[in-house]
Amino acid sequence: MDEDLNLSEDEKKLLDRFDQMIQSDGVYFFDSEELEIIIDCYLDNNELEKAATAIRLAFAQYPNDSYFLLKKAQYYMQTGQLDKAIQILDEGSFDPDDPEMLIIRAQIFSLKDQSDIAIQLLKRVISIDDDFKEEAYILIASEYESMNDFKQSLDWLKLALEINPENELTITSISSSYELLDRPKEAIQFFKDFLKNHPFSTFAWFSLGSFYSLLSEFEQAIDAYDYVLAIDEKFSSACFNKANALANIGRYDEAIESYQETLSLEDPESTTYYYIGECYEKKRDFSTALSYYKQALEIEKDPDHEIHCGIAVCLLELNRPELAFQFINKALEKSPENTDYWFVKADIQKRMGNLDEAVICYQKSIDLGRDDWDVWLDYSDTLMEQQNIEQGFAILAQGIKRLPDAAAIRFRIAACFAKYGKLKDAESFFAMALKMDKEGYQDAFDYYPAMKDMPTFINLVMEAEQD
Repeated sequence: MDEDLNLSEDEKKLLDRFDQMIQSDGVYFFDSEELEIIIDCYLDNNELEKAATAIRLAFAQYPNDSYFLLKKAQYYMQTGQLDKAIQILDEGSFDPDDPEMLIIRAQIFSLKDQSDIAIQLLKRVISIDDDFKEEAYILIASEYESMNDFKQSLDWLKLALEINPENELTITSISSSYELLDRPKEAIQFFKDFLKNHPFSTFAWFSLGSFYSLLSEFEQAIDAYDYVLAIDEKFSSACFNKANALANIGRYDEAIESYQETLSLEDPESTTYYYIGECYEKKRDFSTALSYYKQALEIEKDPDHEIHCGIAVCLLELNRPELAFQFINKALEKSPENTDYWFVKADIQKRMGNLDEAVICYQKSIDLGRDDWDVWLDYSDTLMEQQNIEQGFAILAQGIKRLPDAAAIRFRIAACFAKYGKLKDAESFFAMALKMDKEGYQDAFDYYPAMKDMPTFINLVMEAEQD
């Protein structure tokens, strides 16, 4: 437990001494202040069995100390024995304005889903004792959050932060409230203002970076994470999030470096290895990507289906479709409605020459909602390989209807018309596609290379480049 709490050396020695007493089955003497520390530590860390032992010892050595009676009520509250906790508070000789007693009573009503009463008690604490204001503000915020009133919760958290701007948990809770309210722009402004007065708050910089990422403003997010790491170079979550932001803007080498740094700062996690693999996959270094996906697979006891799909994609690119087929089926076992996985399976089936099965998988992917243009191109191409030319054109037509702004589909239709000798139709679709995307024509030339030597299409490209 000592590693999880911010304890002084004296407090650590005190807890060690108490643990020794338990292990030796003896009875040691502790003064009342020492027992208060011991009990609070165990209750705060939810080590309830040890807390109960400490409370029994406290009553044996200090039977008339009301503070330990209050701690007994807290113990009953934390163990769900609410009626016993209330009985102690009702029958005990407590000062009715004792803030700790009022807080425990409020927490009991909270557990009974009586938030209104809990909030009244906590507001009473605020009016009584300034030393407990921060705690009361945070607990009131928690009550409003439990009632899904995130705006009220946020307002009370901000009051708590004014008292203690270094409270990292409060900063994190404020960030969560803005996220629940779906107000990322307001969150960004709040944390920017906060950081003017508290420029070394790592959690504020981290929250700022998270909201920039949420808005896909990745360059600003990277800057924020860099500030975190400048203050605390071992802040692993900032390092990981920075890697994600870098990957999102295609800076894969830098992303890999940040992911690797994350691995050096914390116990290896399969997610990190997976994302490194994904970066290498985007770089088309499929052998290296495969090695990282496999490391992710080895770490995870119950592997995520995305790992299996990543392995399948790499194996397909490395011309090992039979093994890729096994892995994509494992992915689909865990996520049978995933449109991407059906698309990958279709490509694998096609590579293995199972064109009928590929057609079924492409259609399944579309039926489940995949709308990326590539599925229409591959589906059509497979049908045409089966000499189902009309069906192939029909699929491309469906693709245009579903994705009217997809120039790639029009370029493919142009290439198919050119391939089958319908040059006027090819010219018409090629011209339309160029108006939508001046640089996308290469796919048409790759699909039907003869177009590169046809003056009609070369002239259209030159005209588009001059516009």
